Amino acid sequence: PQPQPPGHAPSKRRPLSRNAGGWSGRSEALKAAPIWLGSASLAEVGRVRPIQEAVPEDLLQDESILAVERFEEDATSLEAQRKYSMAAEVLEQAINLRRKFLGDNHADVHAALEHFVVACNRWGVQCLACGQYTSSLELLKKAEHMTEPDRVPNFARRVSLRATTFNTFCCYYKSRGKLNAALQFAEKALKLEQRFKNAENPARTILNYAVLLSMVNRHAEAAGHIESSIALLHDEERRLSI
Repeated sequence: PQPQPPGHAPSKRRPLSRNAGGWSGRSEALKAAPIWLGSASLAEVGRVRPIQEAVPEDLLQDESILAVERFEEDATSLEAQRKYSMAAEVLEQAINLRRKFLGDNHADVHAALEHFVVACNRWGVQCLACGQYTSSLELLKKAEHMTEPDRVPNFARRVSLRATTFNTFCCYYKSRGKLNAALQFAEKALKLEQRFKNAENPARTILNYAVLLSMVNRHAEAAGHIESSIALLHDEERRLSI
């Protein structure tokens, strides 16, 4: 099945159940019918305020301020035309100008960064589904670059968005049949989520990792990770039922 783009609505929650028989004999089932969940889901990003609402009145006609408005309008138009790489280029220019005027710690800069990373992940998955592999990889690299640790200080969503981007890289390389590369990115996502403890959907990452392990015949390891993901899902279900 094709990877699901970020923002894809999750299926209706159903009660979870454990198999009393344990995991003996599961490796063959994993090998025969792996369940690939695709890239991590991302909620829709809220509105990014026009930069005119954030700068002093005497700067409203500044050439760079007008350029931000123009770049963001161009990005919307290019997205409608499915010219995603070009849309990402102009959005990146708009972000650089926002940072110049507002500073790296401004909430509007962080909102624009989040919008950019989510868009690049979504567009990357769409390009992948259409066989536009070069564009897909280019977009994911832009998202990865924007979430580098030293890129924007104090960007609260950086780690979770970076883990999501690694998951999408994982989908890309799995789709291309490059399982070792897919495993490497799955492991990167897991390490980030385990280190910072603020993952939005850790069970998805673990399950995808388990599928990849099974695909390279590491079935016992895959079964162990699936058990871990089931425990996380049970914990989440109990939390939501309180």
